[in-house]
This record gives sequence, C-alpha cells and structure tokens, in this order.
Amino acid sequence: MAATSQALALAALVTLVGACAPGASAPTAPTGPLCDALGDPSSVRLLYRIGGGGQVLPGSQVVSENGFEYLAVMGDCTYHAYVGARRTGRWGEVVTGRLAPQGVADLDAELRLSDWESIAGDHYLPSCDASSIEYTYEDDRVRLLPSCHGERDSASQLDWLRAAVRAALDRLVAAGTPTTGAVRYVVVRDETSVPDALEYRNAPPWPLARPIGGVAVSEAAAGDYRPGASHRADGADAAAMRAIRAAFLRGEIGFADAAYLPVVDAGARFRLFIRDASVLEGDDGLLRLP
Repeated sequence: MAATSQALALAALVTLVGACAPGASAPTAPTGPLCDALGDPSSVRLLYRIGGGGQVLPGSQVVSENGFEYLAVMGDCTYHAYVGARRTGRWGEVVTGRLAPQGVADLDAELRLSDWESIAGDHYLPSCDASSIEYTYEDDRVRLLPSCHGERDSASQLDWLRAAVRAALDRLVAAGTPTTGAVRYVVVRDETSVPDALEYRNAPPWPLARPIGGVAVSEAAAGDYRPGASHRADGADAAAMRAIRAAFLRGEIGFADAAYLPVVDAGARFRLFIRDASVLEGDDGLLRLP
C-alpha cells in the first residue's frame, strides 16, 4: 500500500511539473455543477445512502449503523463509498477515490442530476420491510420510504435511479482504494452452551493487546446496542482486525453464512463485528452528513 501511495504521489508530481513547463497547457480540472478539483473537500455535493439499523445478530448493527451502503461525493470530487453488505467480496469496507473530469461528466449524465429537482420529495416502496433510501444533490432530496400505512407504490417510477446509482457505486468502489485507517468494532461473548464448531473453524486468537474482557459484552447487552456505542481500533490493531475479515472472506476461517468473525481467547469464543471508519464520521463513529 505504501509503495502504491508513493507511486501515485510521484505520478501526480510528474503531471504537475509537466503542466508547468514552458508551452505546456494548464492542467484540466473537473468542472461543472457536481464538483470541482478546487472545491470544498468538506462539502457533501452528492449523497446516496440505504438506511441501516437492524441487527442480524446482537452486535451486528455496528456494520450498518451508518447505512447498509452509501456514496458521498465531495466538493473537490473526492468520494467515499461504503459497502456494508457482504457482496462483491467486500464487507464493511470504506473505499475512497477521486473523480477525473470525464468521471464527473459521466456521473452527472448517468444519474441524470438535472432531473432530480423534478423528482425531489418522498416516494413509497411497496413493502413495509424495505429499507429507506435517500438521494441528495444540492438542495434536491429524493427519499424512498417503506410503505407501512397503505401508501401507494410510487417508487417504481424511480427504478432507473436505483439501478443507475447502484451501478455507479459498484464502479467507483472497484476503482477506489480501500481505506487503511481506523476500524469500528463490537465483540460479543458467545454464550451458547455448545457453540457451532463450523462457525469457529480455524478461529484466530483475539488480535489486540487490549484485553478482550474489557470490551466484550453479553448477548443481552449487544441486543440493546445503540448507534455510536462501538469501539475504535487504530494502526496495527486495525490492520489485525482487517486481516481477520480478509481471511473470513477468503473462506479460510469460520462459516461463509455466518454474520460474524470468529475469535477465541483463553478457551472462550467471541463474535467480532467490524467495519472501516470513515473521515466523514464523528468521534462516536456516526456519519456527520446533511
């Protein structure tokens, strides 16, 4: 990762020097209403998020407390994408990148941003069990909400938007760089009398120097989890937890259908839930977005 960062930095320096050479053209910056290379990196210009919150298992809410997935494009054309669900080989992973000028134009056209003013407002999905979905561009906010009180299905007319945003998210995730910063985690004591041996196949030991007894909670306590109550791991601790997640996704440990990462400590078994932290989060691990 360090070598890649150095290579990218060198490439950027070469481009800058070349652009400043006598007779060279000025570098092209992303332009247009979506974002600009000289724009505000703290300003969220475009936001897509599928609401989260439900727990597959006690403690798992940490993975979806900021949404099952999201995409935020900032004023300077950097983007932050999160894939909370286990798909495309990712699980609880934040990916960052920067839109090139053509990428800005493509995203604008693909999502038909100029049409959002005409579709802004609340629309209803045909199910009460559906997760809410929000799309925000400038002052235009489109919300797809579950229909729990007999509201007429009005979201189907926006199937094109759902498909376009999901395709854009997958593309940007594939093109971006996984974050290497902090992770947020919850660890739960497995209190079943006979834990499933398959789910603890090749379970690694607790990876942190911090005693697991100081952070692990009971299943009952995890069932009462409130957003923002997770722990944070940085540096080598975060890397160690990501290594466990990677081993799980490769099928080397645990059981593929399990919703947790298995770890052991002093003969006891624990369920570990982790996700990458984002620079868009506050100290409590919750997104600070409009």
